[in-house]
Amino acid sequence: RFEHALDCYSAALELAPDGPNSHVYYSNRAAAFLSINDYESSIDDSERALSLKPDYAKAHARLGLAYFVSGRYDEAVEAYEEALEHDPENEWCRGHYEQAKLKLEFERQKTRSAKPKNRTNTSQPHLSHSSQEQQQQQQQHRQIYQEERDQEDFQSDDEGEEEGVEGEEEEEEEEGEEE
Repeated sequence: RFEHALDCYSAALELAPDGPNSHVYYSNRAAAFLSINDYESSIDDSERALSLKPDYAKAHARLGLAYFVSGRYDEAVEAYEEALEHDPENEWCRGHYEQAKLKLEFERQKTRSAKPKNRTNTSQPHLSHSSQEQQQQQQQHRQIYQEERDQEDFQSDDEGEEEGVEGEEEEEEEEGEEE
């Protein structure tokens, strides 16, 4: 299902890489990449969407989620702040922003408390324990993301953006009415 979505959005972007709705296609493809755990591609597409439409809150939120599940909490916080600046009523985004802030503070505290005090010898077992911790964190991030992905707020949009090309016609009409 997500691979099909990737193919459709990629085809649309090949036809119009910087068209009037391309920011939506990049953002939706970013969501599809998130769904298959390709976080770097999701980050890239979110950034492409934002290069076309810097005030697109949904792309900022998806960028925040991609950073969060990648363990890049400081960047996640920044992306969520930007999303909330453009869509302050978005409760999904606000909740994730709060989660990212908590994770960032936790990581900072952990880093401060883990700093060696005048130690010159760091042992290999410590490194593998750290590696295990990272794997556990990544698994927790994936689980959080899976739970969020299952929620309707992440998969659907009031404007029908997740519907693909057909849904874009409705958005285009709405945008035309605003001008």
